[in-house]
Amino acid sequence: MVTYTLLGQLALRFAKHPENLATEALSYILYRSKIAEQSLLKFVQNLGLDVPVNLKFQTQEGNTDGSIPDLVGSDLEGRKIIILEAKFWAGLTDNQPVAYIKQLPHNHDAILMFVAPSLRIGLLCKEINQRCKEAGITTNKEQKLSDELILYNIDSYHNLAILSWRALLTHIIHDLNIEGEFETISDIQQLQGLCDRMDEEAFLPLRSEELTSSTPKRLIQFCWIVDEIANQTVADKMASIDGVKTSAGLGYYSRPFKLPGFLCLLQLNFEYWAKHRYTPLWLSVRDADLKLSQKVKEALSPLEIEDPPRVIYIETEALVPLRLTLGVDRTTVINDLMQQVRELLALLKDNEEELFRQLMKSYISQADYKEKINRGELKRKAKLENDLQFEEEHPNHPLASSVVSERIDAAEKIREIIVKSPENIKEQHLNLLHKAVFDCSASVRLVIVQAIGLLSHPDSLQTLQKLYDEEEESNAVKKAAKEAIEVIKGDLKIDEGHFIRTELVYI
Repeated sequence: MVTYTLLGQLALRFAKHPENLATEALSYILYRSKIAEQSLLKFVQNLGLDVPVNLKFQTQEGNTDGSIPDLVGSDLEGRKIIILEAKFWAGLTDNQPVAYIKQLPHNHDAILMFVAPSLRIGLLCKEINQRCKEAGITTNKEQKLSDELILYNIDSYHNLAILSWRALLTHIIHDLNIEGEFETISDIQQLQGLCDRMDEEAFLPLRSEELTSSTPKRLIQFCWIVDEIANQTVADKMASIDGVKTSAGLGYYSRPFKLPGFLCLLQLNFEYWAKHRYTPLWLSVRDADLKLSQKVKEALSPLEIEDPPRVIYIETEALVPLRLTLGVDRTTVINDLMQQVRELLALLKDNEEELFRQLMKSYISQADYKEKINRGELKRKAKLENDLQFEEEHPNHPLASSVVSERIDAAEKIREIIVKSPENIKEQHLNLLHKAVFDCSASVRLVIVQAIGLLSHPDSLQTLQKLYDEEEESNAVKKAAKEAIEVIKGDLKIDEGHFIRTELVYI
């Protein structure tokens, strides 16, 4: 598991030579903690060397040949018993490893250690062995003590070890933990964080299969999928692309679209794929001001309770990974992704401003409806009219099934908001409810009058009384208006489920 620490973050941003920073951090730990120092010496002794227990460690100690080893542990006679070279992904210098091996004392046990990322060990072994061979230095009896620790015997006194940061630091932490030296463990975890970040940001050695596999074709297909999903989203009128453009850059291809109050980016993003979840496709969300606001977090909060959480918050946006179905054809992949996008956009649409926009989008009052019919601008929909046939002939009619269903859906969600968070309903929202309660659809009027009753605002009394006096089409609406008036006046006490439970009676 990758460990993110303050040291790792700062080193990535400000350190030109993070190996030097890692060396100084390790030197500080050894200087501060005798347990950590003895743990390093025990690590070396376990590799078959008899080294003294009172070494003095010093960083960046220059030599007459121009080499500057990162960390040197010298005995009381000044002999270099341990030479440790810290590596991330920087190449070997001209002096490494040959000049360093020559600095090891004659007839005394000593070791040269290269500490590097685990992914680099195999490549580093080949390069170091080749340089030793060219210099006439034999590296006999390779011992693979683990995947992250390779040991070579140079001669009867000297060893060469190539190991990972994880192998070394885990050994030291183990000993510190036994002794209860937890403050030093915290310091080492900072160093671990730096090593993890360097591993994460590394340019790994290329493998031939990376250049000859089907990966390039698959990446192009991912771009096609992004385009198809984005185009379908707009075609289904779930979002708008007004004023936004396709964009691409280092490691991403993005199709933006807008919802009221939100900007979404459907994207192929390699960085998110590498850092956060095992998927190349993402939906990122920001508010209309291009910020990660509380509004965005509230809208996506249902995703936080999933395991693992299906939303990731970074500096300026919320990221939602899109799952790719394995082992199925292209159509199934597209359909599954579309369903995920629909569900995510539904969360964003369930905010107050969008719901009220949806409620009023095709609104026509009863009075205007009748007037338009009288002027011949609208066809009257009979009560027993065939809904499918009527909508096919009049798709934009305010009483067409899909059109009125959109208003009913918005009204029901607004009613739910009033039950859960009535404080979210502002004065302008109340004014819209007072208007929407005269909708030409009795079904919409019923849900709105219930919502107004649950809100119980005294300013609604006049509107409800007008509705009660004028309602002729629906007894259910008239009864709900009467009950809402009684609730606001305090003559009737109800719980939050009253109107919802009695809705079937009204209909």
